[in-house]
This record gives sequence, structure tokens and C-alpha cells, in this order.
Amino acid sequence: MDFVFFSATLTACDFQLSHLFYLYWQSCKISKTDLLFSLFFRKNFSL
Repeated sequence: MDFVFFSATLTACDFQLSHLFYLYWQSCKISKTDLLFSLFFRKNFSL
């Protein structure tokens, strides 16, 4: 019973996190490639 509850809680948390991330993603309107590129660029060529 505890394990089932734990799994359900974990799934709920994952869903909330991914939903928040999705909203953030939508509000920023950036693609995965742009994100990776900007991270790479910032990491290697930060002024």
C-alpha cells in the first residue's frame, strides 16, 4: 500500500514538474536546439 501511494505521489510530482516546464517552454517560445546552443555558447564563450 505504501509503495503504491509513493508511486502515485512520484507520478503526480513528475507531472507537475513537466507541466511547469512545458508552460515555461511555451512562454519562452524557444526550441530545444536554441536552448542547447545558447547553453553551450554561454558556457564556452561567456564574456
